[in-house]
Parts: sequence; C-alpha cells; structure tokens
Amino acid sequence: MSKHRPSIVRTLLIALCLAVAVAAPARSEDEASHIKKFETSEFDGIDFKGQSEFEIHDPDLLPKQLVRAIAQTNCRYKEDLKALPVRFLVIETRRFALVPCFGIAVTWHEIFDLQDRRRPRLLQLTKMAPERGFVAADSAGFVTWNKDDEVFEATGGNDMCTGAVRHIYKLAPDGEALSLIRVDFRLDNCGAGAWKTLWTAPPWPTREQLQ
Repeated sequence: MSKHRPSIVRTLLIALCLAVAVAAPARSEDEASHIKKFETSEFDGIDFKGQSEFEIHDPDLLPKQLVRAIAQTNCRYKEDLKALPVRFLVIETRRFALVPCFGIAVTWHEIFDLQDRRRPRLLQLTKMAPERGFVAADSAGFVTWNKDDEVFEATGGNDMCTGAVRHIYKLAPDGEALSLIRVDFRLDNCGAGAWKTLWTAPPWPTREQLQ
C-alpha cells in the first residue's frame, strides 16, 4: 500500500484545503509577519502571534531552519505551495509544521516537530507494513488535523480507486511523538464508501493484570 495520496483525488484535496484556508480565522493576510527573517543568523523567528495555526504559501517566506530540515528528506515542496501551503499548528503545548510534498502524480505530507524552533525534527510515523506488522516511515499519506477528535489523519492509497488506508495518530502523552491508535480501510479511495476499522490499538495491561 502506497504512502502517497492518489493522483485522481489530488485536485479535490487541494480545492478542499483552499476552501478551509479561506474560512480559517487564523489565516493572516500578511503571512510574512509570522516569520522574522534574520539575515546574519542561521535561524529565523517563528511567531504564531497567539494563533492556533497559520499558513505559508510562498517558499521564500519559510524559516531557513525548516528549509534545511526539509532538504534532508525527499520532499519536493515548492511546486504547488501556492495551492497547498505549509501549515503551522499549535496542538496543546506543542508546535508542528505540516509540509506538503509534491511528486509527479502524488501528494503527501511530512510532519515536523517545532518544539525546538531552531531545529525542526521530522517525526517518524508508524504505519502498516505490506505483509504484516508495522514499520516506521517519514510519511503515511496526505495528512489533515481533525480538531474535533484531536487526531492526525494520514490517508494513502493508489491511483486506481481500488482502496485507501487511513492511519489515525494521537499526540503521545510525553509529547515527543505521535501514537498510532487506529487503522481504517475504504474500498474506494476516490471518496465513496464508508471507512471500516482494520486495527485499533488495545490498552496496555495494568501491572495487576500482568501478575
């Protein structure tokens, strides 16, 4: 199963993100005001200005330390950034950047932890392995933040509308990583059909149960 978002729904996803961005109250008319450029420093300032999120559509506005972190991956983020921007999020006390990566026919996201704003850290995501078990990966698909359920949803599939997998992540209690709590499957990855749960993380046994 591919980690990338299928190309056949890429246009719909970008249109949806644009609609959400227009409606989002945290969207600043002057995105440059969130990034403080320091010409003589290795780092730029990142100012959330009390907002829970903001977006950057211009790659030249991105803080240089995030640009360096992205360069260490295979993410090509500049091609369609004006349509699908980098999102900066505050979740509880943590800060993240969702960076879209554009391939020839696919789009996916990488998630960077901005707890140390000078050194963005790419989060490894647990995802289903092709045969059995789980693996760690830079991405699990096209990522959205579900504010109501307080989870990240990463959707991946193929370009033939023959199935999609959605990984659900919650912020771990220590705040250092994302914890995989559920995996869903849908037969039609072009938007039709209901999601069905393939796997749910069981609660760990208590000390008493282990005795």
